[in-house]
Amino acid sequence: MRVRTFGTPDGSLAGEVVLMHKVVRNVVSGGVEREPSLPIAPRTLRMPDGYEFAVGLSHVVLPNHPLLFSIPTSHLSKYWHIEIPYEFDLPQGKCCRPENVGGEPEMVLTYRDSYLPVQVRREFLGEE
Repeated sequence: MRVRTFGTPDGSLAGEVVLMHKVVRNVVSGGVEREPSLPIAPRTLRMPDGYEFAVGLSHVVLPNHPLLFSIPTSHLSKYWHIEIPYEFDLPQGKCCRPENVGGEPEMVLTYRDSYLPVQVRREFLGEE
């Protein structure tokens, strides 16, 4: 699997990366479902922007290997989650399809605040 990353801040742990990701509002329309326990955000609450840039790095995550990443705590809440785009790291095919043509499926990993351990949610997100 390959994910897009960019520069890691000073003081980061060895092997840590910053992932490009979208911050996505939890909704119940348009075929997108939210977790039943999560409320829909009030329209007045400002959702942060994610980290999506035209230029970045590519990081290959090998099977059964962890990936240490960090995001701002404001990118997770009971009202929104992050989606991390990824693609499979496949060998170059025999055909002539140029990379810039596209045609590959769009795949994302969804990560929600509810996936964090309870103690982490309490400490960083102020949740009970």
